[in-house]
Amino acid sequence: MIKKPVLIIIIILMIALTGFYYINNFFLPVQFKEIVYETARKTLHREVHFAQIYYRPFKGFVIKDLVIFRKDDPNLPFVHVKEAQFKILFAPLLQRQQIIIPALLIKNPFIHVMRYPDGLWNFSDLLRSKISSVPSPFPVLIGRVQISGGQAEIADLQSAPALKIVTNNINADCRLSLSKGLDFQVRSELAAPASGVSLKGQFNPARKSWQVNVTAANVDTLPFIKIFAPLKNIQLTQAEITTGDVNLSWAPGKPWQAGGSLAGPLDIGFHDRTIKGDLVLKNADFQYDGKTLNYHGGIVLDKAEISRDNMKIVQGNISLNAKPLSFSPAEESLVVKGNLQLAPGYLNPSEQVSMSFGTVQLKEFHYQQELYTNILTGEMSASKVKFFAPDLALALLFTDEQVTEPTGKAQYKTDLSRLYELRLPMLLIAEGLALLGLIPAKQVQDIRSGSGPRDAAKDGVDLG
Repeated sequence: MIKKPVLIIIIILMIALTGFYYINNFFLPVQFKEIVYETARKTLHREVHFAQIYYRPFKGFVIKDLVIFRKDDPNLPFVHVKEAQFKILFAPLLQRQQIIIPALLIKNPFIHVMRYPDGLWNFSDLLRSKISSVPSPFPVLIGRVQISGGQAEIADLQSAPALKIVTNNINADCRLSLSKGLDFQVRSELAAPASGVSLKGQFNPARKSWQVNVTAANVDTLPFIKIFAPLKNIQLTQAEITTGDVNLSWAPGKPWQAGGSLAGPLDIGFHDRTIKGDLVLKNADFQYDGKTLNYHGGIVLDKAEISRDNMKIVQGNISLNAKPLSFSPAEESLVVKGNLQLAPGYLNPSEQVSMSFGTVQLKEFHYQQELYTNILTGEMSASKVKFFAPDLALALLFTDEQVTEPTGKAQYKTDLSRLYELRLPMLLIAEGLALLGLIPAKQVQDIRSGSGPRDAAKDGVDLG
């Protein structure tokens, strides 16, 4: 005779097996599947399909080959998840009618993001969808989301030519805490060899603030900038990050802040000027309030080439300690304070004049540019200075008049107004000539104070 406790256990097992069989063979693949399809169509306005859904005691619920199709083409996938696993805590569901999922594991997901020629994204309608004001009878809380082996494809049809970004092997781990907010880690590989990005940060829902650390290696940021942050009146030809470690933070009502270091080749142009070189930012501190970008820290531009109207006017290795550098794209104004070094350096202010230096230093300088006005002040020193001016240039810059004083000393006179007419950077040329002893220091002061090249040139300049 079977004892009563054993009989109870057998009955419970039979009920459990019957329920398990019913869930896996009738409820999940038929009834639940139809509920999911209908709810997804109404919410996402897209066709949804998955191959299998079943329950396993240790794995929980498993969904195979979940596909959300594109709205513009129902035959192509917008999101495809190879497998998703999650468990549900049944006690909160029965007691408080609350669905708590401790962990959601997503394997090998793929997402296709596209911007159409009219500027809309293929998920723009999801962002505009109105959220129902009626609270859900079963609120859902997910404690952790893990993603492994993901892939994303971003296509921009608005750009000419069209741009495409592919990221592979995306791995992410996001944890939600009611007290701390959202902690996340994301790592991804890009198309280029040994290219990758890693993000680690936190989101505070109460303050709506973000703090993110970004590390990158061998990343071509040019397509990302063109797609997500297009620059007006600025042309980027090359913008790569060889190595980068940057901390970002943002909160409502406060400027964007960033700090850290990065290095990589740069080729940027605006108006008639271009800047090329190997850029290194050290101890960088950025702030951007939506109008003005402020930067404190070190800037190194090795193998620099600064050109104007396709003519190289500055070449060499540039080192700048900015305190600060302020740039306003809307007003096209630039203000730089700090210390600058060019070593070695070459200056070619015109086709007729060039200068070379072993080292040029500007200490505690102040440079200000507003539209077509340029002002530079500071203490300048140079070594191994060479000034080149072919005969043609000398004929333009200097008069051939030679005056012999009673002492027998020969003097040459020049009219600095001709320098002005040639639109050469007056202050820079005057500083160089003063260093060479070709013009008196007072002449430089006159130019800096704004007495003007024409007024200062009336009596001629002693080149003796």
